[in-house]
Amino acid sequence: MQRRLMRFHTIILLLPLLFFSSTGFKEPRLLPGPDRNISLIRDPNFSKGINLRGFYAEHPETIRALHPFDSNKTGKAVWILDQWASRYNLKDAAREQLPDGSVRYANTGKTVILHRPGNGNAADLEVFGSREYTAPRKPNQPWPHLLLEQGMDTRYLLSQMEQLNFQITARLRYCNDKMDSATFKSDLHTAQFSIYLSVSNVNKQSPGYGDYLWFGLPLYDYRYRNIPRFAAEDGGKPDATKKFIYSLSGAQLYSGSFCDGKWISIDKDLLFFIKAAVNAARQHGYLQETSWEDMAISGMNIGWEMPGTFDAAMQWKDMELRAQLK
Repeated sequence: MQRRLMRFHTIILLLPLLFFSSTGFKEPRLLPGPDRNISLIRDPNFSKGINLRGFYAEHPETIRALHPFDSNKTGKAVWILDQWASRYNLKDAAREQLPDGSVRYANTGKTVILHRPGNGNAADLEVFGSREYTAPRKPNQPWPHLLLEQGMDTRYLLSQMEQLNFQITARLRYCNDKMDSATFKSDLHTAQFSIYLSVSNVNKQSPGYGDYLWFGLPLYDYRYRNIPRFAAEDGGKPDATKKFIYSLSGAQLYSGSFCDGKWISIDKDLLFFIKAAVNAARQHGYLQETSWEDMAISGMNIGWEMPGTFDAAMQWKDMELRAQLK
């Protein structure tokens, strides 16, 4: 049975995207001519492969290049797979091709399934918290992550957009509570699947250049059937980013609840909500040297954070983030 819990939000660890907030991207610009509808997510089908990182966010080096599909080995990967604070490294996981053409990488603690290009972008992410933890998580203890992320190579200014449309279809395959009720604490333990966008100041002439906030799109949180809106600082452990997090409620994104295990489709213009997030950050003392005209999407990630002893899996497909420029 799903517990009814006090309001609390897992504090996210999203350090990898900070790398993209100040270096390695093209200057903000508009495309000339009629091409004003821009897909911001690069290589949605993973056709160029994925760079796997290790266990520690403070050491974000690539430890293995994953090539799920045979034709990918010459492309430069734009996707990164993070496995922060895990006990089991996918570095040595075998590439296993499934009957439908999908490719699976799996070990004791997690499973990643990537679906072959041509079938629409799709993936399954699964974490076994019951194997990751040897005891219930304690305060300030890191927790396992399984995230796919990428940075945006071109930053289109949000102020120059008419719309920013996000789409995804997803389904919770399962979430099994492996905790004893006597050890469960709502301020420490949950299973959470979200999408986060990093919204950054990309204006090099601005005194706030490089500052950013996290904008969240929550799909699932074990503690809630209807996920509430959340706004606060990213904290809770030594390597937290200390930046402002603004996460929408589930009801602002979709009808129903992922708790039911059914496919849910999201099709939402995010521009209004992101502007509200920037305003809220400024009201809370963040982004004080940043204006709306300085801001762009600098990166995104999708996946699990597992600060509790849960086994859980999510499927998603047809993810798109598309800007309609003025």
